[in-house]
Amino acid sequence: MPFCSQRCKELDLSNWLTESYGMPFESDASTESADFSPYDDEDQ
Repeated sequence: MPFCSQRCKELDLSNWLTESYGMPFESDASTESADFSPYDDEDQ
């Protein structure tokens, strides 16, 4: 068992669900754009 108790298991799950933990992410420079906004068309 990876957890010492039920409490530790629930704390770990809570941290994942509240996004206190996360998987490492490396952005792809080819899809990154500082000017991009999905809402640009709605403002006009």
